[in-house]
Amino acid sequence: MKIYKLSNFAWWYVLLLCQSDLSLALSFNKKVEIRERDWCNVVTCHMDTEKAYVWRLQNFMIGEHILRPCPENPTPVKACAISACGNFAVLGTAGGWIERFNLQSGISRGSYVDTPKGSAHDGESAAERAIRETWEEAGVEVEVISPFAQLDIPLIGQTYVIFLAKLKKPQFSPGPESSECCLLELDDIPFDSLAFSSIFVTLNLGQYRVLRGRVNSVGFLLDERLIPYLELAGFESVALIRTFDLRYDLIFALVERWRSETHIFHLPYRECTITLEDIALQLGLPIDRNMVTGISLISRPATFCYELLGRSPSEGKFTSLRFSWLKANFEHLPSTANEWEVMQATRAYIMHLIGGVLMPDANGSVVHLMYLPLLSNLHNTRSYSWGSALLAMLYRELCRTTDPSTMDIGKCLILL
Repeated sequence: MKIYKLSNFAWWYVLLLCQSDLSLALSFNKKVEIRERDWCNVVTCHMDTEKAYVWRLQNFMIGEHILRPCPENPTPVKACAISACGNFAVLGTAGGWIERFNLQSGISRGSYVDTPKGSAHDGESAAERAIRETWEEAGVEVEVISPFAQLDIPLIGQTYVIFLAKLKKPQFSPGPESSECCLLELDDIPFDSLAFSSIFVTLNLGQYRVLRGRVNSVGFLLDERLIPYLELAGFESVALIRTFDLRYDLIFALVERWRSETHIFHLPYRECTITLEDIALQLGLPIDRNMVTGISLISRPATFCYELLGRSPSEGKFTSLRFSWLKANFEHLPSTANEWEVMQATRAYIMHLIGGVLMPDANGSVVHLMYLPLLSNLHNTRSYSWGSALLAMLYRELCRTTDPSTMDIGKCLILL
């Protein structure tokens, strides 16, 4: 580096520092001329450099100290300044650290940065930080559903990660960093008054739908006396399913990549789909038998239920059976139950499997009565291709949910 002296006045100097491909910031205070005989009185920081240099202006020489702010987590020094008294240099880094150094000794004299409001705590994930910040600023307990957007703002060196979440409780109140808070519909948000453009961009990304679904696992324990008849009907593997942990944010991501014309998920790196082989291996259902078909409207449903189940939920017209009714009537099989009563309980259990696990509706807790005739003869029940019917209904449901206005999803979601 070459330093050229252009002019020398009583109180200040003008310096020209030249070097190819060099970005430099310089701090010099006219009041520090009286210090130039004692210690360095110029400090400079350079592009992509994690340290600053001090200089003696009197003889145009680099000083004996190199200032390194925040050595535990070094980032490039972006700004430098000298205090009015001429004793201290203050450095600011790209990481937000501000540190003061004694120019005479080069020793750090402390920083001006503590853990700022809005910064991450040790070991805290981005989602955990978002939950904490929401509580601190608005007094709201939330549950993060999924990431929503990431905004990079190179001009200020910041990245915003936005999450989609839902309220755990309807209570909220302003925190120490807020003057007021309220809930607003999207159309009622005062966009012209938003302080941060990043929030404006996020809110204008469009309505974000969250698919809702329902999978009703079998609500009562399986009686061992039913197992031989479940094997006879071909439902023994499905009967082993107990609980579900469905991630609807991930299911929504799959739905967004579903192509109705090919029944395939188009992923960034390849294509995939659910096949009959998946159903046979995971659920053990037959996939190469007779078509699952029959009547969908039973003229005398009560009589039909008395014949196959031994009881009926109503004497009038109905088209479905509630899971609560099935549980109340078939959860506890009498110890003196005969073979016919065990077969009736087996039919009730399979009906619950069909409506609660294999082909559930999105918003119901019932199973359609049209499946019951197919269970009249449990030996013939396994002659139907239940796996094929399940896959066809799941494909149809995925095609339906590609409509942006659809907010619910059903059928056998455990395959996803």
